[in-house]
Amino acid sequence: MIIQRNNDIMVRIPKFNLSDVIDGALDTPHPAFIVGGKEVPGIWVSKYQNIIVGSKAYSLPFQQPAVNVDYDQAREACESKGPGWHLISNAEWAAIALWAKKNGTLPRGNNNRGGDHSHDDE
Repeated sequence: MIIQRNNDIMVRIPKFNLSDVIDGALDTPHPAFIVGGKEVPGIWVSKYQNIIVGSKAYSLPFQQPAVNVDYDQAREACESKGPGWHLISNAEWAAIALWAKKNGTLPRGNNNRGGDHSHDDE
């Protein structure tokens, strides 16, 4: 599901258990879905690399992503949007990667002069 929230284009990732993405794992929620010690029904992730406008980060299409931004600046740009906004966590990245692997998808990207080395046609 993709929606616009606070002028951002975000993708909702519904909660899943570790056992859904790792064979033999516990049947407990993936750590990405435990926020402040409480289980949440899903997380929202930026669809696009963020730009920074007026010191706030935004996920918008057809924009050049922010560059020359250090970790602290990126964190501040996300957190300045209000409660719940933050840089993506390691647990959230792991959840996305494990879900993609389990579902047979292999995200591709800019790893060869603007394209993917294994897909010259893209």
